[in-house]
Amino acid sequence: MSLDIASIDAISEINMDYTATIFLRQRWRDSRLLFPGNESVSVDGRLVSLLWIPDTFIPDSKRSFLHDVTVENRLIRIFSNGTVLYALRYVLVCCVLVVQSLKHGACNAKGCGSESCWGHPY
Repeated sequence: MSLDIASIDAISEINMDYTATIFLRQRWRDSRLLFPGNESVSVDGRLVSLLWIPDTFIPDSKRSFLHDVTVENRLIRIFSNGTVLYALRYVLVCCVLVVQSLKHGACNAKGCGSESCWGHPY
């Protein structure tokens, strides 16, 4: 699996979230999809309901939707050895993580110590 951030489109300090466009690529092998030869076949994205797809999620996501300008932005390629490449373009609204450690003083008014802080150091 790979995840590439294409853009961070908006940051809301009021809602403590940000909007990002990502490309999510997943690869797995399904022995039911073996076929002779040494080629690959691109499958129409509308046929995704006929395939087994991993249940992948982004833990800090508030909302997400598949980018669908003209058509849904998804690619399915099946290789002769049964490997499936599944690529999507998503728009996500995610929580801004605020890491605070009052006990250890990682975030304070002076800034961050050795640990990383996201958001405001309150």
